[in-house]
Amino acid sequence: MRFLIAYFALLLSFFFAGKAEAIILYGKGNDENLSPPSGSEKLEALPFYSVVRVFTSGVNYGSAVYLGNGFFITANHVKTDPSSSAVSLDGKTLYPVAPYFTHVRIADKVDAKIFYVDSTSGILSKLTSASIYSSALFSGQQFYVVSGGLGRDNQTPVGSAVVPWGDYSTLAIRWGTNLVSNRGTIADQTGENSYSGYVATLDSDAGDDEASLAEMDSGGGMFYYNQIFRRWYLAGIATGVSASDKSSFSDGETEGDNNIYLNLSAYRSQISAVTSQIPSGFEVFAYQNMPNSSAEDRAPEASPYSDGFSNLEKYALGLPMDRAASLADIPLFKVGVYNGTAKLSFPLRISANDVSVKVLVSRDLTNWTETEAAKVSETESFGLWEAGVETSAKYPVFFKLEISKATNL
Repeated sequence: MRFLIAYFALLLSFFFAGKAEAIILYGKGNDENLSPPSGSEKLEALPFYSVVRVFTSGVNYGSAVYLGNGFFITANHVKTDPSSSAVSLDGKTLYPVAPYFTHVRIADKVDAKIFYVDSTSGILSKLTSASIYSSALFSGQQFYVVSGGLGRDNQTPVGSAVVPWGDYSTLAIRWGTNLVSNRGTIADQTGENSYSGYVATLDSDAGDDEASLAEMDSGGGMFYYNQIFRRWYLAGIATGVSASDKSSFSDGETEGDNNIYLNLSAYRSQISAVTSQIPSGFEVFAYQNMPNSSAEDRAPEASPYSDGFSNLEKYALGLPMDRAASLADIPLFKVGVYNGTAKLSFPLRISANDVSVKVLVSRDLTNWTETEAAKVSETESFGLWEAGVETSAKYPVFFKLEISKATNL
């Protein structure tokens, strides 16, 4: 096993010297395998549409796989940023990632991270979610790779052992196949990465669809078909290659290049810990209700419509965030005197557990003290709260609501 680790470390040092990702097909041109395979129920079920291309500031940096519920997984070294990244199927229509979700590396030194795309983006309904395989693959097992990187140089004959990578015009999501050659620990010499992974050698033994990774394939999906369950699973993601600028397949005398994949079965619990927590709270609500507003206008304290309400107050009270609002938009908000008691009634969004609400009272509009409020009823989305203070014509009472972000979040 020590030899295996050292061997993998050597491969990774080549990869990080010059980035690697994208599918080159040994026996086919760039116009092949651009849609799901056909010919059997198994092939037609390949999760081809779970893979997207990843852009940051308009530049294509890699690929990613959709895990469901808005979550995507990609290689950690693929450049992403919550404020400027997007995903795409065709490289033309870009769907922004959620700016409120911090991209999470699934574990220290593991070359994988998770990012999130909001349900309002419009792309999630076009995708198939992938399920992570619970077991590791063995040497000799076949897998399918789906990824969105560079294709072959169009001047290179199909079937050539050495295939130079093409230019950006060859970028596309393609599928191909290969066999697992080895499984073990992948480690680079810098100490930045060390994780459970697979090596697939370009042995020219997987048919015309034998696939090599190339630039911008990092983060693409490695899929395995379980014959017992008759179902495709995500076994890994592409993370590296042993050479740059070209793919070398075995010609019978010279050994082919090696492709590297991360073994996701080893990190299922870490991935689940992230994907089980669906983003919620003010930032999510503001993004979904003000999708075309700037980050500054979506800030909790901002009042983009100058209506006297902050975004956070609108969120908590159920006021519209996409236009000017008034108390008339809150029919449950009432102030009155009942049998000598001044009462304030107000609604609070039940899901707004990331805000803190205080009811303050004053008799002179200068000195304010906090008074207790209690929930008296509840609907599906809101709780109705009430606070009361004794009053009289001689001693009037003034109420004030103080709404802020909860300090424990």
